[in-house]
Amino acid sequence: MSAVGRAFFSSLFADFGLKAVGVDISPEGIRSAERDYSFSGARFEMGDVISLDCEGTYDCVFARGLSLYNTEDFEGARDITDASWS
Repeated sequence: MSAVGRAFFSSLFADFGLKAVGVDISPEGIRSAERDYSFSGARFEMGDVISLDCEGTYDCVFARGLSLYNTEDFEGARDITDASWS
């Protein structure tokens, strides 16, 4: 895993004093994040970012490299983008 891999930004935000929570749908992603960045104070949770029950919980949401956009049918992902902004 490179330094810019899973959890790097969650760790960076935590280093700046934010209460950072990293979310990944992959159990391996969470294990990797906890192994490599638990020192930062960031918290890591497994889940689908669209179905998390966290409305009104966060002041800021940062998303990078969402695999749903790596498709031929980019327009088909519009519903997920719209849900992310609500």
